[in-house]
Amino acid sequence: MNALYFMLQQRICILKYNLSTQEISVIELPFISYNPDVFTTTEDGRLGFATVHKSRLYLWSREDGPADNAGWVESRVIKLGNLLPSDALSSSPIAVGFAAGVSIVFMRIDVGVFSIDLKSLRVRKIRKGGGENIVPYMSFYTPGTALPVF
Repeated sequence: MNALYFMLQQRICILKYNLSTQEISVIELPFISYNPDVFTTTEDGRLGFATVHKSRLYLWSREDGPADNAGWVESRVIKLGNLLPSDALSSSPIAVGFAAGVSIVFMRIDVGVFSIDLKSLRVRKIRKGGGENIVPYMSFYTPGTALPVF
């Protein structure tokens, strides 16, 4: 969990920078006919990614194991036709953001940007029209500040 991840080479592999050891490694992505859209995390904090293909949201997670035996598992498939408004699927949805800790995926479609809660499958339209990638703001922390104690 103490690492930074970057998508590389037209989304076919991930660069991992371990903050503790300051080592760089490459994680191969599974061979699938569609590319990952956004990084995600699983409920237990493992690395994952989300992507949309043919009106379905695919969630993948990284399996634990030795570096040479670790792999990817398709952990969940969600049919978007059951969740999004019918006019929303006239174009191809794209996953544009993920809020870790609350498991919400953001989808961009011609008619707007939607949030999908992966636990409850609750959908909310959060913006009209298209837009760029979403970076959810969860909270902040400013080191060195504290409330005075009386």
